[in-house]
Amino acid sequence: MMTRPSLLAPYGWYFTFSGVLYGVPNPPNWPAIMIKFVIPIVVGSVIGVIAPENPKGTAGAVGFSAAFILVWPALNDWASVAPRSLIGKEYVFKMVYLLYCAAYYYLAIWGAKLATIYLNFLAGQGKQENK
Repeated sequence: MMTRPSLLAPYGWYFTFSGVLYGVPNPPNWPAIMIKFVIPIVVGSVIGVIAPENPKGTAGAVGFSAAFILVWPALNDWASVAPRSLIGKEYVFKMVYLLYCAAYYYLAIWGAKLATIYLNFLAGQGKQENK
């Protein structure tokens, strides 16, 4: 049931690491990459509005956790995910996946900072209107 909404999105919107893993010569899919990295910014912004007490910490934890869940199958069972020619490069790919998690962490924090700036801007406008 949960996989049904994914069928609604066009295939071109997906970005995977399979081209890196399996040597499939695909050009960079920029819309898919942008969607992939805009999501943690949006989620961080929502967290910044919902939880303004500690938005950066919460957003960072959520961003890192989300990316970690996405790459967990490859981290956990590398031997069954990777082709035989890349079995020896497990640590290189684990570093790439760790950088991916760090990118989600920082992008979610950036989204939370944007939300904080926006909320401060709205609060400043409210003070000016009351004067």
